[in-house]
Amino acid sequence: MHAASQVPRCRIMLMLLNSFGMCIDIVLHLVTLLILAAMYSSVSTEKGLFFFDSSFRPVPLEQHFIGVKGKPGSPASRKNLDRATFVKVLDLVRQGHQVMVFVHARKETVKTAQSLRESVLEEDAWDDFDPSSHPQFEQFRREIGTSRNKEMKQLFDSGFGIHHAGMLRSDRNMMERMFEARAINVRL
Repeated sequence: MHAASQVPRCRIMLMLLNSFGMCIDIVLHLVTLLILAAMYSSVSTEKGLFFFDSSFRPVPLEQHFIGVKGKPGSPASRKNLDRATFVKVLDLVRQGHQVMVFVHARKETVKTAQSLRESVLEEDAWDDFDPSSHPQFEQFRREIGTSRNKEMKQLFDSGFGIHHAGMLRSDRNMMERMFEARAINVRL
């Protein structure tokens, strides 16, 4: 008998309406994956496996799931996703929140940040993202000038920060400090 068939399943269901008004269920078996990983690494599922939700964080996170139209990977889908992301980010920033956008790939992180920056300019929403009024702006600007990461430099002046595993540790630390100091409101 396969180990996966012995694992209790916990489903996280997202209900989306398609363009015809019919409900589409997206079922995620995240807990199943975690339990399987625990089984194969000799972690006790009764005593040694814990699920940490947002209540365990010093600053709780909200998660927003957005469905978009278009074939996955198509230009239309990308355009719809970028637009939906911008609308949600703009709304949250205008409410006074900082926003982290999680992107699945390193190159896509920069592309998404650049797309958001373009949307800010197109929508004339510059004032909502402008970091220049931050008391440490000039200090952070000098610090970011020491980096060799040109995208990071360009995006900082627009109020965006990027952070991914392909960056130097010093650049990631810099982005973390700037986000923590609220010098940037959006980090991807």
